[in-house]
Amino acid sequence: RAAARDPLVRQLRRFITAGDLLEMNVAAALSANLAFMTGLSDSGVYGEGLPQDQLLSDVWAEEETVRSSSTLWLNAFLGLAYSPLPEADVDAYIAFLESPAGQRLNAALFVAYGAVYRQVSYDLGRAMGVALQSRRI
Repeated sequence: RAAARDPLVRQLRRFITAGDLLEMNVAAALSANLAFMTGLSDSGVYGEGLPQDQLLSDVWAEEETVRSSSTLWLNAFLGLAYSPLPEADVDAYIAFLESPAGQRLNAALFVAYGAVYRQVSYDLGRAMGVALQSRRI
């Protein structure tokens, strides 16, 4: 396949692996989905709410779909973002990601992003639940 011979495709695969980007994005998406569903449940839209194990089961059932869409998104996003750069610059960035400092920075970014995204997702779920229960006067 032509894509397999493209140096950028090889670099992106290495980039994704170096940053553990697929696993980190899947975990972040599932966590955000759980936060959204928890917010929805906490709004009272389901009456007394759904048990946490039910929410976890429902969210975990999405893992394969989330993984597939994350794979597509990562390749498309990174391809668009890094295709203008010279190969040497992308290689330098990958080398940084593979270093202990790069690993720590990447982990810290995902922790910070995850915390914000979970809160926003929870708030959106709760707001949606409230909106679903509203009545016109």
